[in-house]
Order: sequence, then C-alpha cells, then structure tokens
Amino acid sequence: MPKSFALFAGYDVNGYSSLWRTDGTSLGTVEVNPVGAYSTGLSPSGIFGLNGHFVFSGRDAAGGFGLWTSDGTAGGTSEVAVNGAYSNGLTPYGFFYFDNSYFFNGLDAVADRGLWKSDGTTAGTVEIAVNGANSSGLNPNGFVNLNGRLYFSGHDAAGYYGLWQSDGTAAGTNELYVLNVNTSGSGLNPTSIVKMNDHLYFTGVDGAGHYGLWASDGTGQGTVELNVANVSSNGLVPVNLTVLNDSTLFFRGQDAAGHWGLWKSDGTANGTTEITVNGAPASGIFPSQFFVHNGLVFFEGTDAAGLNGLWVTDGTTAGTHEINVSGAYSSGLVPSNFAEVNGALLFDGRNATGQNGLWTTDGTTAGTHEIAVGGAYSGIAGLSPGSIISSNFKPTNDFNGDATSDLLFQGSDGTVITWNMWDHFHKGYATSAVSVNWQLQKTGDFNGDGQSDLLWRDNTGEVVSWTMNDHAHTGFDFGHVDTTWQIVATGDFKLRWQVRHPLAGHDW
Repeated sequence: MPKSFALFAGYDVNGYSSLWRTDGTSLGTVEVNPVGAYSTGLSPSGIFGLNGHFVFSGRDAAGGFGLWTSDGTAGGTSEVAVNGAYSNGLTPYGFFYFDNSYFFNGLDAVADRGLWKSDGTTAGTVEIAVNGANSSGLNPNGFVNLNGRLYFSGHDAAGYYGLWQSDGTAAGTNELYVLNVNTSGSGLNPTSIVKMNDHLYFTGVDGAGHYGLWASDGTGQGTVELNVANVSSNGLVPVNLTVLNDSTLFFRGQDAAGHWGLWKSDGTANGTTEITVNGAPASGIFPSQFFVHNGLVFFEGTDAAGLNGLWVTDGTTAGTHEINVSGAYSSGLVPSNFAEVNGALLFDGRNATGQNGLWTTDGTTAGTHEIAVGGAYSGIAGLSPGSIISSNFKPTNDFNGDATSDLLFQGSDGTVITWNMWDHFHKGYATSAVSVNWQLQKTGDFNGDGQSDLLWRDNTGEVVSWTMNDHAHTGFDFGHVDTTWQIVATGDFKLRWQVRHPLAGHDW
C-alpha cells in the first residue's frame, strides 16, 4: 500500500487560503499550487479523500467556488467543468463516495441546493432531480451507506427535514415516513447520522420538540427514538456522534442538570449513559471533535481550569483523561480537524503564541507536539489547517468499505463466512453456501465502489464475481473461460489471464 498523506486547507506565507499536502512530517508538509486558482488562494473546503483521490470545493480564477479533484500534486489538481451549476459556482460540500460516484450538496442553475453526483468528469457530474423535494432544493446532508443504500437528511416539499434514502437515481430517492416527529418546526431534522451494527443512529426531533437519540434499520417503521433516562428538559441533544469498534457510540449530550457531558451508547436506551469524567468542570466537559484512533476516542474537552485541551477515552471513567501538552496556548490547545496519516494522529492546535498550527500526537504528552511547517503564514492565524483529510488508501479484502481488511472463510461443505474486522475484534456474516465445485480465485474491487469483491471459478471454467456490499453480495456471471486459462492476478478494473503454454499469453 502506498504511503498515506493528507490534504488540508491552510494559510500560506501571503495569508492566502491554499491547498496543502502532508505525510505528518515537516519536510513532507508542502503547499500545492494548482493552475486556475483564484488570485488570493484556492480556499479549499469540504475535502474528501479515497484511495489517494480527493474532491473538494475550491475557488477558481473567476472567483466562483467549483468542484475540484486532486491526486495531491499541483499538476493533478484541477477544476471539473460542471453543466447546470449556479453562475457563481456549484459550491459543493458534504462529499460521500457511493456506487462508484461522489455524492454531494451543490447549487444548481437557479441557486437551489440539490443532490448531485460525480465521477470526477464533466459528463459524469449531474444533479439528481428528486420528487418531493422542497421548492428551494433538497439540501441533502449527512450521507451514510447502510446495506447498499444512501441515507441522508433532506428538505421535503412540506418544508420539513426528514430522513431520505437513495439508490443513486431519481426514481430510487424518497423520504422515509417516520412517526412521532416534530411537525411544528423543521420536522425530524436528522443530524450527526452514523452507521453502527447494521443500523443508523442520529440526532432527531420528536413530536414534543425534544432532541433525542434515534435509531433506524433503514425503514420508516423501523426508525424510532431511544427513551434515554437522565436527560435535560430539551432532550438528550446528542452532538458529534462517533462510532468505536462498530459497537459503541460516543457523543456530547445534555444531562438532567443541563450540563454538557461525555456520553456513550450501545444503541439501546438502557445502554446509553453519561461517563463520569474526572478533571472536568461542574458545568460539564463539553466534548467535541471526536475521532477514533488506535482503538481510542480522541476529542476536545474543557478541563476544570476552563482550558480547552486534548482528551482521550476508552469509554470508562478511569480511561478518560486529558493529555498534558507542552507548548499549548494559555487558554488551551483547542484541538480540531483530526486525521490519521501513516499511523499518526494529526490535528489543528493552538501554540503558545496563539497561532493555529499542524500538530501530531501518539496519545502521550511526550508524543504530542507541533509540526514545523515552512511557508506557513506568520500572522496570528498561523497555518490554521482545516479539513485535514487522509488519502485513505484502500486496504485489501475490505468487504464493507470501512478501510479495514476483513477475513473470508469457506467450510468443507462450501459455506462462506466473512468476518468484519475492527481493531482485532470481529463480527461474522454468513453469505451463501457455494458448491465444492467452485473455488475462490482472487479478491479485488471490480466495480470501483471501495469494497473488495470475490472472484469464483468452477471446475468447468465458469467464472462468477460477487460484488460485496457490507458483507452482502450480488452475483455477476462473466461466462465460460476454458480451463487451459488461469487467473494469475487482479489489478485496477482489469483481470489478467494467462495461457499455461509458456510462449503464449493474453490480457483481459
């Protein structure tokens, strides 16, 4: 796997907001200067990365904010010409990769915010016309993939924000009918949508106008609020939902005293509790900026002295503490915009002079420090790295797209089982029984959806691929290939076959 890197927005020596690249070292942190950027900087935002390819919103030479793509180099960074976008720019944000395309929120020709998708080309960048959307646009936010469907918050024709689902087409995009939601305000208004243990979890507004923790199996009937005890009169008001090991939610919540604390949940009402935090102020730790790294959750929190510092938790009181950092600002490090690059955790932090710079941590005091960056702005803002996003190179044999390799087993009776792996834990899925006449040949991403697929062949030469989607699969029959041919390797969208004869060969 290539060495990882991250892209981010940062202020250069001229004070312009530019695109930067880092591998987590001083020498490996450089400004990326593409052709076609605005005279005072590209001003990138909403950066999203997958397998070394990035998309983001950037300001072009004409001053409009458009759709840009990048491979992390100046030559490989350019704007995508988009038909049907607003005259002042598409202004895309909220990128998410699904079904071989990037889905996002963008401005159309009449400045309505709609649902768009792009494969990185002009021809492949289109708005999805959605029935039932608000007259000012669907305004989609919070995309999540659950069982091969895209879920998000959207603005409907009645003016409410509801939970929507899509297969990536106009006909396959619709709002879920959910009971007991707010009808006097903005509707269910789902935010902080995440996936855990084959369900969606999010913040939603119920019929009483309270903000609670909701769970969904992807259907309207199966979307319900969790009745959590010891919450404020406004509800739990969960913020920044983050998943650890596909089994525990972490978030900021408001308790019965009105204090903002650190909460966790196993996805049930009884299993949703506040974590007692030593060293936090009486008014609450007010955690934010959650990020999972090395089996722990890192976050920004307020300590007893009122300083905003770097904290870490394993979900227990004993395992929750502030990391004492040398060289931080007098009011605290104020960490934000976490990203994992080459095993290190990077973030935006405030140094002793009050400047925001690029920092790294291994979870210890000694291992937490600012990275010296040449060419950064010398003013009070400093580099101010924002939207730090890793290149997210895809591991092999990732059957559910969570950037972690999974395991595949086949029993003597042909039964196939996959294990979804995370931090050395696993959850098993039985896929299908396969006749012993069939043998697994190779794995690879054969449709470009970011998830590894399976390639089977029987003893007559028939070849079939399984397109894997969150450990479920659909089959595609390639047809018959004579048994004198062998599958010797897989690559990027291409299978290589080779005749056994040493002097003959052919590529597919």
